[in-house]
Amino acid sequence: PTLKRLQGEFGLQPLLGKLLAVINDARLSGRHDLAAITEQLLSISGEDRLTVNRKNKSMVTTKLSTRIVIVTNELPNLRDSSGALASRLLILPLTESFLARENPHLTDELKEELPGILNWSLQGLARLRSRGRFVQPPTGDDAIDSLERLSSPIQSFLADECHLGPEHSESREAIW
Repeated sequence: PTLKRLQGEFGLQPLLGKLLAVINDARLSGRHDLAAITEQLLSISGEDRLTVNRKNKSMVTTKLSTRIVIVTNELPNLRDSSGALASRLLILPLTESFLARENPHLTDELKEELPGILNWSLQGLARLRSRGRFVQPPTGDDAIDSLERLSSPIQSFLADECHLGPEHSESREAIW
């Protein structure tokens, strides 16, 4: 799927029965309904029951078990003043580019390493099962902070410019 298609009339249909949806090279422009995309992502990640419109079939109400992976070079500017979406995301920054130094033999080289890759994967699966959830690696902390700031400018303003608490007060005009 694409982020844009998630907002469409039949945008959730491809996710029925799927455990994983990979959105490659995600891009959002001002022409998309960002509120609708954010709402869909919140509903899916919150495991809400959703009514899915299916083309030439009756609608179905279900909980989607789909996990979404968004691959992008830029943080999506999805407005969510609650901060819920940012708290549900894990960000894995990929900082190395292989542009102009692609390895055309990579598949063959990886095939030789398959037993080691399988063992590494099984060890990771065991850690995941013992923890019960994925953990945000420290390498993504800055990106999570940036995403939170992008998604809620008011919360960013409050954190940067205001002292909060019952002992603090200011006029509306001064805050504005």
